[in-house]
Amino acid sequence: MKNLWDTLQTDVSKIFKPKSTSTDPDQQFCRLAAGGRVIRSYSGFLPYCRRTAGHLLRCEHLRYISSEGLQPYCVQSNFTHQIWLWYRLNREPDKLHLLFRGQFDFTLLGRDSDWVAGEVADFLAFLLLNCEGHHREIFRHSGGEIFWAYAVERKFTSLLCELNG
Repeated sequence: MKNLWDTLQTDVSKIFKPKSTSTDPDQQFCRLAAGGRVIRSYSGFLPYCRRTAGHLLRCEHLRYISSEGLQPYCVQSNFTHQIWLWYRLNREPDKLHLLFRGQFDFTLLGRDSDWVAGEVADFLAFLLLNCEGHHREIFRHSGGEIFWAYAVERKFTSLLCELNG
């Protein structure tokens, strides 16, 4: 796990370029176009899954959008954003497995919370793409939620440290 955390200093925003949503089920894991509630969205196959499963990562803000007519799923008032991480096994294409879901307060003085959320989501996507020695973390297991929550916390803390110089 140590070498995954060493990637915290990587500027992942320079690695990922947004792409349009593709209907190709064999697409490589990449950033998709965002809009509406969605701050960041990634979808596709990870290099080390051997095409056994596709993964989805979605980061959304929790603000009310009047045109939607409803609140986002299970909103807690003290949080600003929600992150979802799912996977779909090729042998069960109609079944989506929840790997991680968490709500977070991405408020940092001097930074837009959507920007912070995007940085965190980009970092999670980077971890997914660099999971070569950590296959357990990309499929549901007992410590998976702790791993992903810790990854969010580590990235948020690193952004806070950058602001405080």
